[in-house]
Amino acid sequence: MNVPRIIIIAPKSIESYAKKIYIPAAKKLKGTCDPDSYDKRLEDTKRNKYVMEQFYKALLEPNRFEERDIGNATKLKEWKSKYSTFPDDGKLFLSMSGGGIKLFAFMAFLETLRKYKIPIYAYSGVSAGAIATLFDRVGMNYSTIWNVMNKDLCYALMLCPSFNLVRGLLKGKRIINFLDMALPQNLKLYNDIKNFYTTIVVANVIIDDHFLSFENVILSSNGGSGDMEICKGIFSSMCLPFFQSLKIPPDITLNSIRREKDTIKYIDVSTTPSTFSIDGGYIKNYPVDAFWGLIDPYKDVVLNVIADHPGKQIIKDNLWYKLLLMLPEMQKNSELRKIMEFWKDGNIITCSIMNNIPNKEEIKGIGLFDFDQIPLMIQAGQESARNFLKIINIEK
Repeated sequence: MNVPRIIIIAPKSIESYAKKIYIPAAKKLKGTCDPDSYDKRLEDTKRNKYVMEQFYKALLEPNRFEERDIGNATKLKEWKSKYSTFPDDGKLFLSMSGGGIKLFAFMAFLETLRKYKIPIYAYSGVSAGAIATLFDRVGMNYSTIWNVMNKDLCYALMLCPSFNLVRGLLKGKRIINFLDMALPQNLKLYNDIKNFYTTIVVANVIIDDHFLSFENVILSSNGGSGDMEICKGIFSSMCLPFFQSLKIPPDITLNSIRREKDTIKYIDVSTTPSTFSIDGGYIKNYPVDAFWGLIDPYKDVVLNVIADHPGKQIIKDNLWYKLLLMLPEMQKNSELRKIMEFWKDGNIITCSIMNNIPNKEEIKGIGLFDFDQIPLMIQAGQESARNFLKIINIEK
């Protein structure tokens, strides 16, 4: 009797193949890190004043933005009315949403901001936006990024098959290792990077009280979670709910945000027996709330950069996420408009990358993991940033 021949690839061989791709890539990225570039951009006070004045003017002329979201800038109007001039010490805060493959558009957007010497004081990101803001904050070289961040690397990190799914791929082992190796030894913890924030959603499992609760958490050096490893924090913001959950170490303090009228409260939610990250950008996709209580509404500006989806649109054809978003906790955390309403005095400009380019309809059809479209994403991010800065009237 002839037995059919079955070819089985050993998990170790697959992991070995993936490592041959992502380890050299991580080492190349690590060698280009220049965290001092962050301080150098902020030290150019003349340039900073010019850039902030252009943002102030844009905030006070909302018709310049057509359908883009803009905060009311009430306090800024009061300042201008009182002093007849703009503040000379304002800061720019940058927030980036998730978007899967649009990570490359986000990085290209930030690359263009760097070329135009836009002084970013603080970064906040979730999922793809968390990776993009991390790379820019630590000063990685974009030429190297475009050289090593290709579809082969993406497949090796995320979609390379493995028989050891639960313990390997689906727990983000490769992604965590890659990010850890791409960071210098002195930039491993949130404590090591100032003004850098990552938004995650965690599930607290409490058996004797109730089964499950969801909390929004901000990871940063000044939020009590500074001892969290950056590589695990970034992955926590991008892991798919329940399938790639990462258990948060018990010694890490997690502060949840509470909004009560015009005040912000931080509640320690790390005291439960088991706390897991569950956010993939689907649940909490607008990390702008990391800056609540940090900005001065008379002086500072928030640039909120998003992909092409307004909250729930990205999961409209996915039954699993439709069911997930039926939960009350998910409903209240998924709408950008609610965030914007809370910032009633906030100086916020929301820039949708895909709404800033001519071929936006073509790009909107690209899936989260369509890695063949990476060059198109890079081009879109660069073009979108240039168009946005043109609207703001910022020149090189």
